[in-house]
Amino acid sequence: SVEIPDSIISIGNEAFKGNFLTSIVIPNSVTSIGDEAFSGNYDLKSIQLGNSVESIGDYAFGCTDNEGTGSEHISIPDSVKTIGEGAFYALYNLESIEIGSGLTSISDFAFAHSSGLKEVTIPSGIESIGYAAFHNTSLTEVFIPKSVKTISEAAFNPSVNIIYETDVESTGSTSEADTQGAQQQNDPVFDTSTGQWKSDGDDGANHHYD
Repeated sequence: SVEIPDSIISIGNEAFKGNFLTSIVIPNSVTSIGDEAFSGNYDLKSIQLGNSVESIGDYAFGCTDNEGTGSEHISIPDSVKTIGEGAFYALYNLESIEIGSGLTSISDFAFAHSSGLKEVTIPSGIESIGYAAFHNTSLTEVFIPKSVKTISEAAFNPSVNIIYETDVESTGSTSEADTQGAQQQNDPVFDTSTGQWKSDGDDGANHHYD
């Protein structure tokens, strides 16, 4: 486990990548968490974010548990303004997420392949939901607040019952073909032999939505 000291204000890219951490406590002094900072810690069972974190990088906590282990709940504090692509990618044991009020967008692949995810509350203030953001989760129903202006393709599985507070603009279909395309062509993969993220095709970075 690691408890970051109060003197630290920023955690750099890949700072704790691929270690054998079981728990992380991030103090209120930390304002930013870099890309892949904790990626690949497969035995991670607990993630506690401090109340001053403003940005979470790409794949910062991606692939940090094995099936049957890992944190069941994550609370993203109100201080967080941005989360990067795949920030919480493939957290298999994650069942619920509490998203703080500071975010205005949910990034591409943000929670994709967190296959145990059953509950998420999207707060008022979110304006966009990115490509495949909740692809391949166990969500059955999601309430979309009226602040949401765009929902990108494959953001949710086609079986999810989406309840809109008001009409929003969808940038693409969430048909079965779309979600299969997301999985087969666009999903990034963590290569354990190299310790790097790779893609079989488009990694999602070239999907632009207005």
